[in-house]
Amino acid sequence: MTALPALQQDERTLHDPAEDLVDARPRRLLAEQPQAPYRRPPVVRRHRRRRMLSLLKILGQALVIVALPTVATAWALTTPQFALEKISVATSERVPAAWVLAELAPLEGRNLFRVSLKDARSRLQGHPWLESASLRKRLPDTLEVALVEKTPVAVLEGAGSTVPAFVDPQGEVIAPVEPGSEAPALPRIRGSALSARALAGAIATAEEFERLASGWGGRLTRIEVLGPEDFQLEAEGLPLPLVVRRGSLEDKSAAASRLLPEILSRVKHVRAVDLRFAQRIVLQPEPGSGGLVPSSEVPSRG
Repeated sequence: MTALPALQQDERTLHDPAEDLVDARPRRLLAEQPQAPYRRPPVVRRHRRRRMLSLLKILGQALVIVALPTVATAWALTTPQFALEKISVATSERVPAAWVLAELAPLEGRNLFRVSLKDARSRLQGHPWLESASLRKRLPDTLEVALVEKTPVAVLEGAGSTVPAFVDPQGEVIAPVEPGSEAPALPRIRGSALSARALAGAIATAEEFERLASGWGGRLTRIEVLGPEDFQLEAEGLPLPLVVRRGSLEDKSAAASRLLPEILSRVKHVRAVDLRFAQRIVLQPEPGSGGLVPSSEVPSRG
């Protein structure tokens, strides 16, 4: 009974060499077998291909967006379908349509998109009656022209020329009055030495008179330039000429229109009524009359 533990100890220490051969064979085979390289799963490769296709699609769309307007623009600038063939001119009294067509004739046949409106407008600046021109392109082949004429406000006479000329609101000469033509009912400006300042003052005084025309009862017919700021006015319905200073007519108009009928009923041989002085009305006598005469002393004509 006492030898049993020793026997058990010997059994634990016993080892069979054949077991080592059996266990070592699979390990040796695994060590001798070559290892295959690592490859990503096919799912990852398909995802990469899909992303590349999406990028190529976006790039293609961008190229189409950029290239299409360029191609369309090049076609529009070269196609004969947009060649300028018609020039439409709105009716004008003093700027003939034939003159406009002749001035714009060099533009005919050009591509409508290449026609410069600024250049076309500059070709029309040579006409004296043209104030401004509005031009507009209408596809496929038409250029529309609308004209604005200068507005004359007076007729200038005796300014170093025997030919009367129209004057605009700025006092600039527009064009001569054509011989034999009937001038419109505009006030006539006369004077021996008409400077630019005097002419501008005459126009301003005429405008002031027109604003007060209801108080004087008629249309202004003549302006005599006495100096740069002094003018003599004649109007329909006005019994005598008025001598005024630029800018003072409005202040004197109310009193003068009220007092003149009474004054003229008492005094004769009055050539003009001078309104240039403050707080008084001066009556200028007729030349050679010997002075003003009360109406009671004027002999009646039988």
